Amino acid sequence: MQRVLPLLILALVFVTASLSAQDADRFDHVQHAKVFPSCTACHAGAIDAASPLLPSGVGCVNCHDGTIERRVDWKAPRAAGTNLRFTHAEHGKEVIAKAGRDSTLNCPACHIPDGSSWMTVEPAVLPQCLACHGIKTEHLAAPDTACATCHLPLARATTLTMAQVKEFPEPPSHEAAGFMGPDGHGTLA
Repeated sequence: MQRVLPLLILALVFVTASLSAQDADRFDHVQHAKVFPSCTACHAGAIDAASPLLPSGVGCVNCHDGTIERRVDWKAPRAAGTNLRFTHAEHGKEVIAKAGRDSTLNCPACHIPDGSSWMTVEPAVLPQCLACHGIKTEHLAAPDTACATCHLPLARATTLTMAQVKEFPEPPSHEAAGFMGPDGHGTLA
């Protein structure tokens, strides 16, 4: 027991430090909610495909100059791998064409859970995506034919690593008899 306790303490310190380092890399949207009235001030790529989706951090020094606010050395994280079919700029055009420029379908419609405050941002609020696309079931319970509405076949999702793919939850349909057969997934993928 005397040997185990120091190891447990060491492990706890390591995990806490790792989590703190991860949190330091994340931008605190809620803390900056009053500073940024629009998402596209930092995320220009959401409406302009030629611009980066994630900000570089260069504009941070406008406030974080060491006088107004403490200096920060924030750099945008690398874009995560994805198997999503759309780009933000293209999706925005489709939404405007479908629902009109004054639509309530905007950044918060996809990135802020219903009932949450401004800048309580998530990568995507899945139930809201499904509702907008007319899919009336839970994400993984949707029919396999619905997957292509939002997702690329894995063979075309070249930004994903095998480790990321292995972490995906398995849809219940993948357990069905014949799923891997000639009339199953192979014809859908």
